[in-house]
Amino acid sequence: MNMQTNTLTASRNWASPTNRGPTGPSGPTGPAHRGPANLGSYGPTDRDATIETTSETLAKLGITPTPTAGRRYMTCAQTAAKPLLNDRDLPGPLSLRALSDFGTVSQLDAVSGYQTTHADTLYGRSTILSTLVPHNTTVCALTAAWLWLGGLFPNTVDVISRSHYRTIVHDRSIRVFNRRSPPEHLIRVGDTRVTTPARTVCDLVLLPELAEDNGDTVDRMVTDMMQEYRVTPDDCLTILDRNPFWPRVAAARSIFEGLTG
Repeated sequence: MNMQTNTLTASRNWASPTNRGPTGPSGPTGPAHRGPANLGSYGPTDRDATIETTSETLAKLGITPTPTAGRRYMTCAQTAAKPLLNDRDLPGPLSLRALSDFGTVSQLDAVSGYQTTHADTLYGRSTILSTLVPHNTTVCALTAAWLWLGGLFPNTVDVISRSHYRTIVHDRSIRVFNRRSPPEHLIRVGDTRVTTPARTVCDLVLLPELAEDNGDTVDRMVTDMMQEYRVTPDDCLTILDRNPFWPRVAAARSIFEGLTG
């Protein structure tokens, strides 16, 4: 990874600012945004607009839930209010594909996907994750970055847990990190427990992907997280100093020390 200080001023095309949650005095542009006390205040804001928009799209596509062959479909309002949809919620897999082509649904696999409007806000993304991640786990690493930034859904579901999961979730494996996670590293957004932005940045830099071909993608996530949530290299160095036995800590320290210069 080649992260220099001027990387922090690079253009941010990985995720649109409109996908990253609230702005203003308590959002990313205001000084009160930084810190768990303010991050923990996120809650439902735009769900009513989501229901109306998705219902209109379903109607335009001619998808009218009609019970057939003993199978009962959800009404448009029920469908719109649900973060994740599958072919059981709609007249069939072709309906899901049509919604995906129309941009209303972002498919996770051949039979399910999440509503794009739900992923436009921080709370909406937390609602999507609350239905995906195992119970009593903490979202971390790439999945936590998706919650904080938006963008494309990652290829793994990353969680902190002492358990091991072999189940595949929507064509994605559950990648478990058994790392020390004190309360100050964690926060709850809606019903989802997630690592704070500073801890998420540390977890991203510690990923093995950083040294692989897709390291540039993780690099951009780190840059976006540090800019959007005002995470400083010193914040990350403090976390690493308190956890010297985490894998790849030496390499991560070198990166953040290079940014302080």
